[in-house]
Amino acid sequence: MPKADLILLDGTVLEGQRVDLAVVGSTIAEIAPAGKLQHLRHSKTLIHRLEGRLLTPGLWDTHIHLYHWSQARKQLNLSECSSREHLLKTLSEAEPGTDWLLGHGWSTGTWPDRNLPTRQELDGITGDRPTLLWSADLHSAVGNTAALSLSGLLNGERLEIEGGVIERDLDGSPTGWVKELAANAVRQAVPEPSRRQLADLLLEGAQELHSYGITGVCDQRIKDQEDGRLMLSTLQELEAEGAWKLRTSVNVAAHHLDLVLALGLTTGFGSERVRLGHLKLFADGTLGSRTARMLAPFASGGCGIDGRGLYLTPPEEMRGTFQRAARAGWSISVHAIGDQANRLCLDLFEELDRLEVPRPRIPHRIEHVQILDDADVERLAKLNITASMQPGHLLDDRAAADEALGERARLAYRLADLQNAGARLVFGSDAPVSQVDPSYGLQAALYRGTPSWYPEQILTPDVAWKSYTEKAAFASGWKGVTGRLRVGLRADLAVWKGEAEQALLGKADGIQLTVFDGKVVYQR
Repeated sequence: MPKADLILLDGTVLEGQRVDLAVVGSTIAEIAPAGKLQHLRHSKTLIHRLEGRLLTPGLWDTHIHLYHWSQARKQLNLSECSSREHLLKTLSEAEPGTDWLLGHGWSTGTWPDRNLPTRQELDGITGDRPTLLWSADLHSAVGNTAALSLSGLLNGERLEIEGGVIERDLDGSPTGWVKELAANAVRQAVPEPSRRQLADLLLEGAQELHSYGITGVCDQRIKDQEDGRLMLSTLQELEAEGAWKLRTSVNVAAHHLDLVLALGLTTGFGSERVRLGHLKLFADGTLGSRTARMLAPFASGGCGIDGRGLYLTPPEEMRGTFQRAARAGWSISVHAIGDQANRLCLDLFEELDRLEVPRPRIPHRIEHVQILDDADVERLAKLNITASMQPGHLLDDRAAADEALGERARLAYRLADLQNAGARLVFGSDAPVSQVDPSYGLQAALYRGTPSWYPEQILTPDVAWKSYTEKAAFASGWKGVTGRLRVGLRADLAVWKGEAEQALLGKADGIQLTVFDGKVVYQR
């Protein structure tokens, strides 16, 4: 056996053993009990003594909006705003300029009056500078007059938008608050970054992800947006330069299905660093915006004529897209929050089974699975659908869920119920909607806040960690490449600071070391 390029000495793995791990090139070459790999050293071997710290596979974020998160890191952060007055004050302190002023992260859930500023109030601070401020869930926004004018929402061109909501005052004039596809209409007026600007933003973002032990991501699309092609081409250029150090599954927006079919492309096309992922659809909206599609009306103020939220894609259109995509070999990923939306998705996946379309190369997924009726938990497991969930959301949304759903809040974030039914659970952040640090999600999965919110849904550490590692890699299409500490797999690794026992319980002091493809990409 050749001498090792990297040896990690005396690490504690998730199963509790103390081991040494040797890397040759980009591959895990040997794993042995601690103290047994000294013979693989040579003068150029890089040695790290872990002193019992927790050693895990590199983590996956199976649901991140990489394009928007990378940009949001440079935008006005409104997540700490506790009232409309606080938001306006934060806006007044922004750096002056003439280009678009973009912000993100506000949530009215805990505000005293729950009222957003109007576009006229924004005008008083921003003047003619186009301004768009996104909610925490990225499904609604508030803009000033200049922003709404550029998108055609003020001049009579677009009085209504199917699948969207334009809030209006008593005179019928837009207030500035736009939801779902109406918010996307304003987003489309925002200039895209140049390819070089995006490349720099992505590289900075990757460095931050490494600092959290993340070595793989599933890059999600937003409905009817054009960022996917720019993302894929930029990532491919970075990979060709040798600069991209994340395994990245790039989802394709549903409205690009004709394009990828014409090119003969399908799920899994690409390399061991950048690949095409799933075809991404949207069934409904979100809980926070009351646009999730529900079986029964929201307990308080749901959108839609029946108070049960919205379908962002009409069910018949979804059915046709499911069938065309599946027959062409595409794996399907569909956003579904409400219990009605999740049921519809399960119905459509069942239809695919009855039609005997080819089995997908990578399992189909439902993103979020946030509210699930009792009758549908075992259905999801039996259909072999991946439940792609973001446990951090339960910490963000528990108060909003109680208010919006009342007693039905028990149907939200059913992590243990799905695990016990045999479903494949994989975890991500949904950044920039929630915190990108996987420790936040681990805390949510293992404790569900203080006091615990529906504690019967708490997961064991083994399940939670595998949902960020082994099961996540499988569900993302990298089975046999990464996700486990096994000889022959790629050396994507994370070492956690502090006592191993505490780190195992989601209470690490951060990351000590991150390794990607056998190379140290982060060290503290």
